[in-house]
Amino acid sequence: MVSLIDVGVLRDTLLPNLAFHSTLAVPAYLVGRGLDRLVAKDVLWSTGQVSNVLYASIIRPALVQGIPLERVLKSISRPGWITIAGVSLWGTRLAYRVISRTVASGSDDARYTAVKQDPSGWTKAFFSIFVPEAIVQSLITLAVTIPFRSGIPVIDAPGEYAGIIDALSIGLWSAGFGLEVLADWQLATHKQNGGQGLLRQGVWSIVRHPK
Repeated sequence: MVSLIDVGVLRDTLLPNLAFHSTLAVPAYLVGRGLDRLVAKDVLWSTGQVSNVLYASIIRPALVQGIPLERVLKSISRPGWITIAGVSLWGTRLAYRVISRTVASGSDDARYTAVKQDPSGWTKAFFSIFVPEAIVQSLITLAVTIPFRSGIPVIDAPGEYAGIIDALSIGLWSAGFGLEVLADWQLATHKQNGGQGLLRQGVWSIVRHPK
């Protein structure tokens, strides 16, 4: 059995992840700088992870390796599709929330005011914000890209346990996703009702940082 710390496996997993997210960081930075919206990094946080799992599981085999698309889709197991669906749903919801919030406010997130007030803030932001987040995303997405990149398949559990494992996995993911959605709703309600300062009640008091 191939070890996950084998240099060849790292070459096929971590290094491509670093290349992928670093490549996405450049246009995201340029767009953000052009629009003077540092919130572009928040959009990239979610869309970058969704893009990577789709690239690793479907786009790369079909376009880069030349495997027929129909064969690629059929080769993805049920746990593989669950993984793709979970990441895609999470990332799409978060990206929509960030974009709609920014459009509604007509301004950048207040958290980035200090950065933009610095004359060299945007230049520093590339190395202090965009590059570090690309590295973090590269590590986070290993969990959902290794099975598709390394040749180690996302396999079904033994028949008698497959349903139980799937149910527990989906249940755990749904609990986390539900907490994130509820926390965001509570924070939005808090602001709409004129609440000031840090929200310290409800689900938000537990999660504080839903991502």
